[in-house]
Amino acid sequence: MRRLVVAAFLAALSLAFFSCAERAEAGVMVRIGRGSQTMAVSVDGISRYAWRVSTGRAGFGTPSGVFHPQSMAAHWFSHKYYNAPMPHAIFFYGGLAIHGSYHLA
Repeated sequence: MRRLVVAAFLAALSLAFFSCAERAEAGVMVRIGRGSQTMAVSVDGISRYAWRVSTGRAGFGTPSGVFHPQSMAAHWFSHKYYNAPMPHAIFFYGGLAIHGSYHLA
């Protein structure tokens, strides 16, 4: 169930980032808490979503900083990490991405 919620969120987030019909502006901010393993989303300063996430295992760390989306893909397989599936991926500079997972914890 959580996987479906994350997939729905990523689809909605992609519309906010990449809508081309009319140039509507929305201030979408995503904050990843590496210590708390959470992702919080606000739109125009209003908190909308919060999820538990995994920010990577040993050797696959999550960098800190401010990043802006560059592209997205509904179905993607990692070129860097052994063809691992990355559904609903939003890519940032340098190949960084937020994406869903089929892995169940």
